[in-house]
Amino acid sequence: MKTLNRRSFLKVAAAATTAACLPHARAAAPGRRLRKAIMYSTIGMKGTVLEKFRAMKEAG
Repeated sequence: MKTLNRRSFLKVAAAATTAACLPHARAAAPGRRLRKAIMYSTIGMKGTVLEKFRAMKEAG
């Protein structure tokens, strides 16, 4: 049997940790939604609050 040194132990441990996390990462990916935000004061148009919010909604 081979002796286990620190370098080979770290390689095996890193591979095992990565393999253990992969199924969870794939299962969680579809449910994740990207959330967007905007700083209200950075809207560069003049108009009422309602007009600014409508412009933001149209922009996506």
